[in-house]
Amino acid sequence: MAEIGWPMKPSRSTHTNVLATAALVSLCVVMLTTSWLRNLRSVQRRRRARPSCSERLESRELLAAAAVYVDGLWTGLPVGTDPDGSGPATSIGVDAFADIASGIAAVADTGTVNIRPGTYVEAVQISKPLTLQGTSNPLSVIIAPGAGSNGVTIASPHGAVALRNFTISGTQTAVDVTTNDDVLLDLLVADDNAVGVHVAQADDLTINDGRYADISVRSTDSVTLQGSRINSTGNIDIETQNAISVGTTIDVGASTLRFIANLDGSDNEGFSQAINTTIKTTNDSIDAVRIEVNTLLGGNGDATIGRI
Repeated sequence: MAEIGWPMKPSRSTHTNVLATAALVSLCVVMLTTSWLRNLRSVQRRRRARPSCSERLESRELLAAAAVYVDGLWTGLPVGTDPDGSGPATSIGVDAFADIASGIAAVADTGTVNIRPGTYVEAVQISKPLTLQGTSNPLSVIIAPGAGSNGVTIASPHGAVALRNFTISGTQTAVDVTTNDDVLLDLLVADDNAVGVHVAQADDLTINDGRYADISVRSTDSVTLQGSRINSTGNIDIETQNAISVGTTIDVGASTLRFIANLDGSDNEGFSQAINTTIKTTNDSIDAVRIEVNTLLGGNGDATIGRI
């Protein structure tokens, strides 16, 4: 018959070995955990130090935004593609775009949007100071949003806007300026626009050369017409708070001209026309050319006329 008794009590040396083994295991766990945490922090530091793709793209946009390029042939190219090889544009989505609106959105204030040849079916909106210009013959760079839409609308409360070297065709109003500091126009406005140039408010308006369907200006501080020649197939009707200065030949065909200067009478300014320039119309009505200044006889404002 077997005897059942209590298990033998472990010796002191066995107990010591168990404790040592447990301590060694705990130390290994601590060391592995510490090493893992150290590696994790190192990876996190490297990630923070190295910008992501989107951050690098954003940085390049900020650096490239002083000048951007637009070409309708770039439609569908992946972001980041160099669209013109050795050309000035470097990357789609950074300084190269297939439409004018995207170029305007990307360019910095006072920057330049360069439009390559093509027809752009866009109603262009400008709400910051910039230059919008064609890069080739103005007849080859065409903004044509369609009847009922404006070609270019400028509503920039601060800063200068310049439109250069392109054609606007087939619009309700080719150029509509609702509020802006300074505006420079040097472009072609085709005859098929219902209204050529309409300026409701601007500080200083400069029209430099070009051909315009018609020009209607109200509520500006001053207007300067300059360059070698301005042609208009429609009427030119300009009213300003201060001065009107004509430094170029103006030809309106059979249409009429009306210049009203110094409406507020606050400055000693009026209408002036440079020597060797001509204001021309074949319209023989009594009001074909009308020039008014706040007070022609005494007071503020004078009319200085070259040749009509």
